[in-house]
Parts: sequence; C-alpha cells; structure tokens
Amino acid sequence: MIIDLYLLLYINYKYIFSTISTISFWQKSLNNTYITNYIKDDGKLDYQKLYSEMSEITGFMKEKKQKNHYDNIVDLYNTWKKGKELIEQGDAADPNEVPF
Repeated sequence: MIIDLYLLLYINYKYIFSTISTISFWQKSLNNTYITNYIKDDGKLDYQKLYSEMSEITGFMKEKKQKNHYDNIVDLYNTWKKGKELIEQGDAADPNEVPF
C-alpha cells in the first residue's frame, strides 16, 4: 500500500513538473479558460455580452443572480488579465538576472 502511494505521488510529480516546466503550458491554460468567451479582440472585457446575459437571467432573486454573474465574470477577467501580465513580464525577464 505504501509503495502504491509512493508510485502514485511520483507519477503525479513527474507529470506536474514536466508540464509546468514549459511556459506554453501556462499560456495554453490562459487561452483555454471560460473567460475567453467574454474577451474582445483588443483584450478588453466585452461588457455588451455580459449585460446581455445578465438581462436574460429571470426568476426568483434575479438581482442577486445577476450580481453574482457580473462579479464572477469580472473577477475571472481580472485574474486572466493579471496572469497575462505576469507571463509577459516573465517572457521579458533576463533569465541570468539575480532577483534580489
């Protein structure tokens, strides 16, 4: 049982670090997220689509559901935008530079 656990951890470790080691993995993960449906070609949030979807929300507690939808999409967009900025900073960084 302990050997199985170690083997499982080792396989997961190898998979995770072999995937993380490439920057393209992070770029792909940013491009394959749900939020890309709400991002225009210029990289800005498509509020037209967001408000259109909010207007389609009806029923019991619709205001709360609309606010939750708005907050979720805006939070996802801000996270996506920050991740994109970090990747660009990482690409521009000198790999030989000492960070401190």
